[in-house]
Amino acid sequence: MTEDERKLRALSARPLVEVLDDLAALQKRELRGEQVRLPRVTLHLRSGRELSGTILALAQLRQDVFVLVRGGAPSRNDAGSDATYVALGSIEALTVHDAAGFVGTLAPEGLSPLAEPAPTRLGARRLMEAQRKELVALLGGELSWEPAIDKTADGEPLRGLVLLANAVAGALKATANAELGREAVKAGIQRVIIEGGGRRLGLEGGILHVSAPLEEDDVPSVETLTTEIETLL
Repeated sequence: MTEDERKLRALSARPLVEVLDDLAALQKRELRGEQVRLPRVTLHLRSGRELSGTILALAQLRQDVFVLVRGGAPSRNDAGSDATYVALGSIEALTVHDAAGFVGTLAPEGLSPLAEPAPTRLGARRLMEAQRKELVALLGGELSWEPAIDKTADGEPLRGLVLLANAVAGALKATANAELGREAVKAGIQRVIIEGGGRRLGLEGGILHVSAPLEEDDVPSVETLTTEIETLL
């Protein structure tokens, strides 16, 4: 998965008018002197016509909403000098070109964890240590927490390991939330090994061994791991 593909996963379906309003807000920021880039868009009209340019403004008059688009450019590198006023009701769809560069605008509620940069090794170790401490506090006893950071490549594989460790920690916490489950985890698990590889979950001699492919889509969910771990206990 490329960096741009990962960023695009932060986006969610939204009403067209909300997206247009956010794009128009960028123009207002530029007019205030802020250094912002205006994304190039294509409006796909119900008539079948396509209109490309940048969104300059969004306004409402009575019950109608209108969009002001700057276009007429001979190429994507030229903003153009035409101003076109379009009724919102005539727009069927909107394409934001190079959208990965504008995820912060298109997903104003905040980026998903998958859109954040892959963790560094130091960052991953800190996250893992925080997981261990949280589990120790919940269980009231020591636990050896051993995600295979040194055996995992940087970048997306390391992100996948962090996601897998998060899921395992979430499953253990879900199991230990009830007193009976907490006692079962304390008695049955003293060491947790987490690594990339084929899908496997086993418990032997107090060692919980979890492995899974480190692609984001292949990391098992907290719910799945909770069921599997409770079965082993």
